[in-house]
Amino acid sequence: MYVGLTTAGRSAKFSLQATAASVLQSGSRNTGFPDNSRDGYSTLLCYFNSLKELGGAIVQMLDDVPDAISLYARNRSERRREILDPKELTSRVSQRQIIEILGELKRTNLDPDCVDVVLATNMVSVGVDVPRLGLMVVNGQPKTRSEYIQSTSRVGRSSFPGLVVSVLNAAKPRDRSHYETFPAWHQAIYRDVEATSVTPFASRSRDRALSAILVSMIRHTDPNLATSPNFDNANTDLLRKIIKEIERRVASIDPRESQETVNELNELLNNWFDRKPTVYLNQYQPEKSLLQYAEDYAKKIAAGRLPGSAWPVMNTMRSLEPSSRFRMKEYLNFKKNNSENVGEEELIPRWRKKDA
Repeated sequence: MYVGLTTAGRSAKFSLQATAASVLQSGSRNTGFPDNSRDGYSTLLCYFNSLKELGGAIVQMLDDVPDAISLYARNRSERRREILDPKELTSRVSQRQIIEILGELKRTNLDPDCVDVVLATNMVSVGVDVPRLGLMVVNGQPKTRSEYIQSTSRVGRSSFPGLVVSVLNAAKPRDRSHYETFPAWHQAIYRDVEATSVTPFASRSRDRALSAILVSMIRHTDPNLATSPNFDNANTDLLRKIIKEIERRVASIDPRESQETVNELNELLNNWFDRKPTVYLNQYQPEKSLLQYAEDYAKKIAAGRLPGSAWPVMNTMRSLEPSSRFRMKEYLNFKKNNSENVGEEELIPRWRKKDA
């Protein structure tokens, strides 16, 4: 069920705070609903279109929302709900922390450590499959219809219906238009989903995923190679069948990339056979390992070290590019005199220098 709210007459921050507080208090243990019916609505998933908006919401969830919960509880003659600090699912969180948070989301409302609030960006659109989630607040209309469908489909994946509350900013023309046509737009939500540009077998896509696809298909198909990458035990007929299936798939989708894909498959298999690795993945024995994490590979390159011969592979479907750290240095403006000799150094950056 989709519910649309407008911020007309109130600020966007106040509307989000009031909405979050109301649904959180309604999902508490003191509202009279049985635990098995309330579990899906005891964890609030909040979606934001940008990290800037999410950053402001963190402060609200720590300060303003608990105060609003107290107000609602008093008005409804209910016991106030105590909420834990919010969890965050964004690109600022490491892969290890994301996995831990997804595990914590499976805790039911009977667990004292049950997650109360999760703040997320579009990272939640793919890969978050927690059946018990049933409550979501969308802060502002997402940029595309497909993103809206993907993100809101994270809730209501179990036997109970999902509730999506869209808080639409009346100061933004696009949000206001969606609020004014809310019922009709949702009744035809799948009519005009945006077309996406997909190049699954382009060279850069093959760099990221072809090796992982090859290893996955071999391990799942040939029992002899399920636990050990020893090519001496490989079933040649099964190996030929796997390679032909990959080549057939490429030819049916993008024939222009067929020959390059065939060449890269041959290089990968020859490298596998010549190296004779003893384990599929062991970060402590990189020379004996067939694979290594793409993040570790990128860190070695950034540090000026040799990355080794193990193939870099993504460890989740959410990984697109390895992250890199950078530091912005301020440019120093040097003023020259008429004789073209270097004069007095002006250590103030030119974009901070006051006009004369």
